[in-house]
Amino acid sequence: MTSGVLLSGGQDSVAITFWKRPEMAFTLDYGQQMRRAEIRAAKSICNHLDIPHETIEVDISHILRDQYSNNESVILSNQPEWIPFRNQFLATVVAMIAIKRGIKTLISGQVSEDKLYADGTPLFQAGLNQLFKLQEGNLEYDCPSINLSTVELVKKSKIPKALFALAHSCQMSDYPCGNCRSCNKHNQVLEELGF
Repeated sequence: MTSGVLLSGGQDSVAITFWKRPEMAFTLDYGQQMRRAEIRAAKSICNHLDIPHETIEVDISHILRDQYSNNESVILSNQPEWIPFRNQFLATVVAMIAIKRGIKTLISGQVSEDKLYADGTPLFQAGLNQLFKLQEGNLEYDCPSINLSTVELVKKSKIPKALFALAHSCQMSDYPCGNCRSCNKHNQVLEELGF
């Protein structure tokens, strides 16, 4: 195997998976509230594309609870949903498994809108790639959509509407809450695409 994808089940990861067709997909269950819906969406996409899918369980729900109950993180970021080191954690845990599965390139579906957060910038992604390459296995961390908006990514991927509709993009629940940043972005993307 040569490539694997971080597949959260959200719009961006679903589109990048369809576009890049990796040999394997990984979804992380880290105790997040919406994990069941994310895993369900990821499995559905992988079934449609005939891509092996692995769910990795690493429960950090106690850290997530602290994060949402103690709003000190807002002091460090102007985004209230920001979780310190989340993207680095997710990528690192998946990399630990991916390298054992023979993966040489780990693909992430970061998009230009993610630049709201320091760990969603091209500079951070390049730094994470460099860090991965410094370790045994020479694993590459690739973000081919980092300079594309979600709408541009979906158009470039040419994912059919029916498959794109399987994505789950709510950061609060297994069912769209309609109020969080992710739900608002989800609806905006659908409207812009004419879905």
